[in-house]
Amino acid sequence: MDRRTLRFNRLCCCMFTVILLLFSFACEPLTVVTFQNQRNEDVKLFVATVLADGSIDAFVDFGTIPAQTTKTISITFLGDEMVNRLQIRDSAGKVLLSNDYTRPDLKKIGWKITIPP
Repeated sequence: MDRRTLRFNRLCCCMFTVILLLFSFACEPLTVVTFQNQRNEDVKLFVATVLADGSIDAFVDFGTIPAQTTKTISITFLGDEMVNRLQIRDSAGKVLLSNDYTRPDLKKIGWKITIPP
């Protein structure tokens, strides 16, 4: 192989290594939570990060959980200490449930949240 080819191969290897490192740091662990909606109406899930100072980041709409169904939703947690506020709202926007969870909290309840009638 000539020097030019060797340099190109080294450059490709370096770039590949950098890309792998970036992907490994960029990937955030997803937590799969099962929601059982026991209500006779559809509800919506909203999630916000609770910041270290206790303030709440903007709520993100995670979609609808249809009436009388079970739905699995993936939520991002950045480590076991991160707290997310999960809110269940009815079609009018009224908050039916609002709780703060860490990954260990969700593990204790079997990764399942029931929305009572």
